Amino acid sequence: MEEPENSLHPKAQRQLFAVLQDISKSTQTILTTHSPIFIDRARFESNIFLTRTIAGNTIAKTFNKTMLAEVRGEMDIRVSDALLKGGGNCALIVEGNTEEDGFPVFMEMLGLSEFQLGISIIKLNGSDFERARTIIQLLGAYEIPSVVVLDRDAEEKTAKPLRKMMGTKLQNLREVFCLTKGVIEDYYPLSIIAEVINTGFSPSKPVSENMFDKNKSGSKKLEDIKRVMYESGAITSIDFFKTRLGLVGTRLMKEQRIAVDDELRAIFSKVSEVASKPNTSVNK
Repeated sequence: MEEPENSLHPKAQRQLFAVLQDISKSTQTILTTHSPIFIDRARFESNIFLTRTIAGNTIAKTFNKTMLAEVRGEMDIRVSDALLKGGGNCALIVEGNTEEDGFPVFMEMLGLSEFQLGISIIKLNGSDFERARTIIQLLGAYEIPSVVVLDRDAEEKTAKPLRKMMGTKLQNLREVFCLTKGVIEDYYPLSIIAEVINTGFSPSKPVSENMFDKNKSGSKKLEDIKRVMYESGAITSIDFFKTRLGLVGTRLMKEQRIAVDDELRAIFSKVSEVASKPNTSVNK
């Protein structure tokens, strides 16, 4: 299908893409497009980027872990994409790469689709209160309701101040969740974390789940993961590991039929509820 976005407004593009995704499960489907709506963020490997060089050549780029930063630059989600992508039914605001890349797959595991529901996932790159407030206010100007998911340690400095503004200065803010276990990495089994390290970072000795401290959570959990990677010879940044965990680890959970944690189920249930009735209580 050549440029399926032609003559379609963003919402219709998103609906068409959801249909084409279903078709592609049983029939090979090839699209050529200039629209970011048709970029499949749940399956990075299904996207091929065509880039024209200064010399006039066209280069095809397929996804692999060594060019992750480049691919992310091509398809990074910004606040404006909540409008451009047609996902204006709900903005799901998260802290980092693990959530941004993993949440679409978690939703798939629960029978939900970010495209069908009209959900845009927006990354904060941290938990700064002012940045979160500004993004929510901007979304509110376009009548886009928002749900925020933060790490446990953001409760006092970010979550509580945001909740105080719900229904007043931030009328489009529907809910603020803080992950009770600590960070999103606490919601992945240690077996999956070990498998991601073994398959993605070539450790000098295999990593097993019993090498991790099962009693650690939150930032201490991340430090423990860094320790295991270092001791196993899998030298990489924790940020790249988190991206790999979101991209690959969540998919492994789906393939191995590992259940989504009940707390995350509740979060996605709320997001689905908000997306299904997006304009309630938003100022006009």
